[in-house]
Amino acid sequence: MKRVLLLALGLALTASAGTRRPYAEKKVKIVVAARDLPAGHIIIAPADLAVIEISEDAATRSMVEGEQRKYLEGRRLAFPMLEGDPVLSSLFESQEGGEEISQLCADAVREAPSAEGQIARHRQVVLERRL
Repeated sequence: MKRVLLLALGLALTASAGTRRPYAEKKVKIVVAARDLPAGHIIIAPADLAVIEISEDAATRSMVEGEQRKYLEGRRLAFPMLEGDPVLSSLFESQEGGEEISQLCADAVREAPSAEGQIARHRQVVLERRL
């Protein structure tokens, strides 16, 4: 697995070598799986999760940001993850009151016409519920 990650990193660096940028590349911190995690696994950070820096250009808004890692403790994975996989909020099962929060999220998502708006509303509902 580490060989695959190193190969992918090497290819990315080779591809980017031809496109030199006159400015410093911006980095963002995201959460990744620190080891292979099966579906149904309950997250126990920091043993299960790590925070890494990646190019801002490579990050998507659906990736969990580094400072949000603390909110993932105790959450159960709905899907398996391999070491190094970026963590997405959509990979987790519903929490206590799952039916209620699922309905709140579904209602919130219907209010937002764009995927960006839907993800933002989903995160807002989940975080409000956790606090």
